Amino acid sequence: MGHQRLGKSSSSDIESRKKTLPLVYGCSVSPALAAAYRPLSQGGAGTAEIIALLEQAGARAYTEAREQAAARAAEAQLALARPRGVAGSALRALTAQLLGRAV
Repeated sequence: MGHQRLGKSSSSDIESRKKTLPLVYGCSVSPALAAAYRPLSQGGAGTAEIIALLEQAGARAYTEAREQAAARAAEAQLALARPRGVAGSALRALTAQLLGRAV
């Protein structure tokens, strides 16, 4: 849910009412967020209020925990595969880049 983490503002997803993991999780645990996430034309809340409700629902922590678990699983599978040579180095570098880690 970092606003610029993926190169675009998360507020654009909220404004378009996109169903992202943080929002699906947040709406499942917070009736207030589920009500606020309706389209504006149906009485939904603005972006700032939705971001605050996401934080209150623990959506950031949930999403980060899922991300970390997936990263650990990916790294474990790569370790099991033991790719070698130039291709192995390239695959490890790509994996590190995708997981946001320094090579």
